[in-house]
Amino acid sequence: MLKLFIFFIYSFAYLIEAGSSTLGEAPKQIFNADLASLELLILTNSNEKSIKQNYSIFISNLVSAGHKITIKTYNHYSQEQDLELFLYDEFLYNNIIILDINNSDVHPSFPISYVPKILNFVDRGGNLMIFVDTIDDTNFNIGENKGVIRLAKECAGIEFLPQNTRLFDVTTDGVGKPSKIFSKNFIKSDAFFSPERFTKKGILYHGVGFFNSITRSELVIPILTACHTCISVNNDIKSRSINSFGNYISSSTGEEIGLIMALQGRNDARATFSSDGKLCSDETIKINSENSEFCKDIFLWSFQQKGLIKIVDISHRKLNESFETIVDNYDETLNYTVEDVVRFSAKIYKFSNDKWENYNSEDIQLEFTMLDPYIRTYLKQSEEESQSSSFSSTFKIPEVWGVYKFVINHKRIGYNTISYESITTVRNYRHDQNERFSISAMPYYSAFILTIISFCYFTLLFITKSNI
Repeated sequence: MLKLFIFFIYSFAYLIEAGSSTLGEAPKQIFNADLASLELLILTNSNEKSIKQNYSIFISNLVSAGHKITIKTYNHYSQEQDLELFLYDEFLYNNIIILDINNSDVHPSFPISYVPKILNFVDRGGNLMIFVDTIDDTNFNIGENKGVIRLAKECAGIEFLPQNTRLFDVTTDGVGKPSKIFSKNFIKSDAFFSPERFTKKGILYHGVGFFNSITRSELVIPILTACHTCISVNNDIKSRSINSFGNYISSSTGEEIGLIMALQGRNDARATFSSDGKLCSDETIKINSENSEFCKDIFLWSFQQKGLIKIVDISHRKLNESFETIVDNYDETLNYTVEDVVRFSAKIYKFSNDKWENYNSEDIQLEFTMLDPYIRTYLKQSEEESQSSSFSSTFKIPEVWGVYKFVINHKRIGYNTISYESITTVRNYRHDQNERFSISAMPYYSAFILTIISFCYFTLLFITKSNI
């Protein structure tokens, strides 16, 4: 009996709490774009002076975007304790770039001991970019980089193409000359690139690439894939004969080969991977200037300075009442009644061109759920302005009372997830709100009236007829 009493007390408290959380709620949203200064760590196997000289344009773009840069070096024998990313459980850096490059002085040597700390950094919401050389300047494979391979696999489920393969474009190089390729197979999303990006020439790339399988995780995004005439071949190929050529082709061609792969986690952390360590170097940019703008686009997205949407000014009310009236006279025990007409409204913005702009979309779903969605509809932009940031939807509450939730779960490629939930209560009619007469109850009314008439008739008959 005591347990039953406690259960009812908790149930009552839950209903009160549910009723009190209907207005003014919004998901907590903190973006790098809103921060004045961003701490960026560049981890590299080269020395600081060399990095500043060979990546001066890339670093200049990072500084212009508001990043405060720290450069640290490592080698193959670096230990886990050599890398500190947190102090008193607080982030020391917002973002990390790993430059595992190959030149005459150093070879790619990302330590496998760093992998757990980098994974923990991403799991807690940090952003990551990795540029690793897989082919040297003479077009020979550098060899297996176990640290980066494990990091890509465990972080995003991304796999490098076999280390004994190389990419080349059959229309420019011929079978026997694997070298640098151009590709303009960008992902079609304004979260990453402006429309002008798709009209320009391709990006210069020199690496083995990644598997871009259709069975990849839904969280993985192929930002740039190989051109349709690009193929991956075995390093052992020596003949230019097209007959023997087919024996050396790997299982990946064209868009099956990812050049730049990215991950956007469920916690909105972002990680970007490139098998070309010199993609953003001064040397590559001098050959192809498009690489500079491309690198800027991908680091803005990777570090959450692009591809952001936020929802603010959320409200819902009965259609015949103003929002001000609801706020002033709000009673948590009297929310909505079945069959009320409700209007839900919000403002949604996207971050573009260094400022928050109106977000245009016709597919933002709103659900009114109690375990399962009872109503699923779309938020529509204000009819007064086609480019307005105001979205709203009007619907009629179903004839089922209980505890409901307003739910928005908006997921689009390249954008962060909008996840919003607000609990409200829907009660049935009070006794004085029901209709006085119901058509469905006419048989009962008729029976009652007939009973009264019959009673009166027999009473009169009994009184007036003494001989009965």
